[in-house]
Amino acid sequence: MSSDASPQPGNPVPPIGIIGGTGRQGRGLAYRLALAGRTVLLGSRREERAREWAARLMAMPRVTGTVRGARNAQAASAALVIATLPYPAHADTLGTLRGELAGATLIDCTNPIRRTAAGIDLISVPAGSAAEEAAAVLPDTLVAAALHHVSSASLINPANATLTGAVPVYSDHPYALEAACALIRHLGALQPYQAGRLRGARDAESRAPALITASLPHADRVRTDHPPTDQAR
Repeated sequence: MSSDASPQPGNPVPPIGIIGGTGRQGRGLAYRLALAGRTVLLGSRREERAREWAARLMAMPRVTGTVRGARNAQAASAALVIATLPYPAHADTLGTLRGELAGATLIDCTNPIRRTAAGIDLISVPAGSAAEEAAAVLPDTLVAAALHHVSSASLINPANATLTGAVPVYSDHPYALEAACALIRHLGALQPYQAGRLRGARDAESRAPALITASLPHADRVRTDHPPTDQAR
């Protein structure tokens, strides 16, 4: 089976769906994929919001692909889907899309975190990680975990012409590992590598609060009125 992240000779380029795509991470990933000439279904609970963001992304520099606003259910109908959901909505949203996601490959980059007056805290996940939770909720979907620490600010910034760095990918399915790595290579000069079973996402997610805090401007690290994690989805 060939990776759905790359077009095959003689076949149209398949679209990539993003569930919760109007949040910061979803918008950033959509922009990078559009720079690479891909077609993106930008999903949201509210299609009007998705269409507004899709139009903004299409107006950004060097876009050669297509971003189309859609409902989450439409985005979930793609063969390759990315989940960029705020953790409080993670399980419920994926559960409502179980039918649409059956047979698909899902790349989950959800970090189970919350913003508090003291900073960014990790949320304990009974399943071990958000990615393992996704696999439990979606038994007919091939789930991979990746992109937890790729900065949304870097993704959306046109001045960052080339993104660099190593990106671990976790999954219990060889095909999902291959598809996720192929997609990540479309995002710039990022170097994906197969890091092991899906349970390895526990380590990636546990490091998210420290890495995200370190990437924030100093003013954002110490503010006590910081808004909660982006709830757009």
